[in-house]
Amino acid sequence: MPEQHKEEPLEEDILDKEIKLQKQLQKVIENERKQLETVYEWEAPERVFVVRSRRWFAYVGIFALVLIALSAITNNFILIFAIIALVLVLYTLYTIPPHKTKHQITNKGLYSMHTLYLWKNFLTFWVTEREGEKLLHFEYKGRATDTYYRRMVMLLGKGNLKTIVAYLVQYIDYLGPTEIDQGILTKMADGNYVPIISIVGDTDIATKDPKDSPTIIRMREGK
Repeated sequence: MPEQHKEEPLEEDILDKEIKLQKQLQKVIENERKQLETVYEWEAPERVFVVRSRRWFAYVGIFALVLIALSAITNNFILIFAIIALVLVLYTLYTIPPHKTKHQITNKGLYSMHTLYLWKNFLTFWVTEREGEKLLHFEYKGRATDTYYRRMVMLLGKGNLKTIVAYLVQYIDYLGPTEIDQGILTKMADGNYVPIISIVGDTDIATKDPKDSPTIIRMREGK
C-alpha cells in the first residue's frame, strides 16, 4: 500500500501568516500607546429614583405590621428582623435622592466610577426603560482572564441616547429582543426592552455585528 505524504505548508503561506500576525500585534501595541481621550461624557443618577406618596408608605407600613404580627405569633423572629430591615431599605431608597455620577465614552472603553472598562472586555449591551428612565445594561469581564461575565447598569440621565448607542455598537454587540429575558419579573426589575431601531431611527450606523445594523434590521422586518 503506497504511503500517504502530508502536504507541508508552503513557505510563502507561513510567511504570509507571520506578516499578518505581526500586523495585528503592531495594531494592538499602537492602541495601547494611544492617550486616553474622552469622546462623549454625560451625567446621571446612580440609581432610579421614584418619589412615592404618603399613601404608598402607609400601605407598606400596614402590610409590614401585619406580617410582623403573624411572625410574632409563630415566633419567627428572624423574619421580623428581615421585614424591619426591608422597610428601612425601602424608606431610604424612596426618600433620599441618589448621588450624581459621570460616565465617559473614551477611545479605549467606558470610564465610570473611577474605573476604565476596556472595549475588549465587553460582551453585549442593551437598553431598557423603567419609571421614565433609560437604563444601559452591559455584560463585561472584570479582567480579561475571567471566565464569567458580570452585569453593569448605567442610567442615561442627561445623556443623549442616540449618540451613546451609535458609538457603543461599533465595539459592543447590541442584544436583540429574542436574546434577552423579557419575563414579568425581569421587566419589573429592569424595565421594558428598547429595540436599537427605536433609538437610532433611520440613521445608518456602523456596528460591530452586521446583524445589528439598522438597515439589516429594517430589511428583516420588511420596512
